[in-house]
Order: sequence, then structure tokens, then C-alpha cells
Amino acid sequence: MKKILLIIVSVSLYFVISNAELFAQDKGNQSTETKYTAMDIYPFGVGLAISFKGGVNTMDPPDGVKNDYVFTAMPDIGAQVYLPFGTENNMGIVFDLAYLSFPYKFKLYGQEDVNWLDKVSYFAIAPNFHLSGFMIGFNFCLPLAASSDNNVAGNSYTYNYQKDNMKFIIDAHIGALIPLINTETGRFNLLIQAEYALSDIFENDLITKNPQQEFNIQPVAIKFGLSYIFNTSLLQKQ
Repeated sequence: MKKILLIIVSVSLYFVISNAELFAQDKGNQSTETKYTAMDIYPFGVGLAISFKGGVNTMDPPDGVKNDYVFTAMPDIGAQVYLPFGTENNMGIVFDLAYLSFPYKFKLYGQEDVNWLDKVSYFAIAPNFHLSGFMIGFNFCLPLAASSDNNVAGNSYTYNYQKDNMKFIIDAHIGALIPLINTETGRFNLLIQAEYALSDIFENDLITKNPQQEFNIQPVAIKFGLSYIFNTSLLQKQ
């Protein structure tokens, strides 16, 4: 997990530094006329994003239980809006309106066939500060549903948590929105992001089969995805 987070931060900083050098070169060539296009300075744009993630609980589980990293089968999906701060550089705000989820899994020590995989889902409003591909921001998450797929020695069943027991949560995230294809029409981007919930997610502690053992969930996740942002004529450098 730490290695993946380090890679995400390194890639993000690389794009910031690379674009900063380009801006410095443009300022140094003031004697020549530079024509900017939507490929150079991103205008106001709207689009869609889809991503898949893996997650794990960061809080200590009960005795005899261990946390396990797992990928979710249901992608995060939503609308994406880019609002530039101006027309001189690629700095702005990326707003996401999305359905998202946090997956996590537990196993019994010495009994790998006894496990349960949980998924909590939210509607999220996410403002992100954007600078030349680097992004940092927050998800403000309204709870939608939570379920647990339990597997006990080959016998499977699903338990649905009550929505009223889920909290409104905020997660902090950092990552990169890297253009793979950049044209006058828009940008096809690779999305890489690490997310961390700033609080536990249930109102009441979850009680295991042993009434003396109580625990809650505070997830962290890494996601990879794609987005396409259509350029508009609004706030475009001429």
C-alpha cells in the first residue's frame, strides 16, 4: 500500500514539474508571439469518469481476525467538471459528482475459507485542486447502502446493513489526472488516486459473534480509472 501511494505521489509531482518548466519557457520567449490552444491551456470542460479500486480497513479487527485487501467489482462512476482559475496556466478545480464505494475484507487466522467481504456505497461531491495533472481534494460522502458477503466453509450469504447506521463521511485524496489523448475537442485521461476516510463509517460499533469484541471501519483505497473531459469555448485562451 505504501509503495503504491508513493508511486501515485511521484507521478503527480512529475507532471507538475514538467508543466512548470513549460510555463517558464513560455514566459522566457515573450519576444515571440505564442498562440495557445485548448491543448495547451485547458478551458472549462465537462465529462464522465469511471474507475475501479481496491481497499482495506485501517482499524484493528477483533482477536483472531485479520484485514485483507480486496478489489471492488462495481466501479466508481460519475460526472466530472473542470473549472480553470484563469487562462495563463493549467490550474483550476475539478468537481466530481459520483457514485463511489469502499471495499474491504476480513479473514479468520488459520481459516482462509471463513471470510467476509463488505462494500459501502455513497453519493459523493468532490472538489479537487488541479495543477497540471496533479490533484488533491476531498470527497463529501452521503451514505447509500452497505452490505457484507459472508463465506463460511463454502456456505455463502449476504447481510445488508441498515442505512441509518452509516455516517456521513469525508475522505481526503491525492492523485493525478494524466492526459493520454489531448485534442481541441477534449482530453482522454488516466485517473490515479489514493483515498483515505477521515473517520469511521458506522454510527455504532459492529459487534462480532463474541459480544465482548467491538470494532468499526475506517477504509483506505487506491483507484485507477479513465475519464473524458469535453472542451468548451468558455474561459478558453485565444
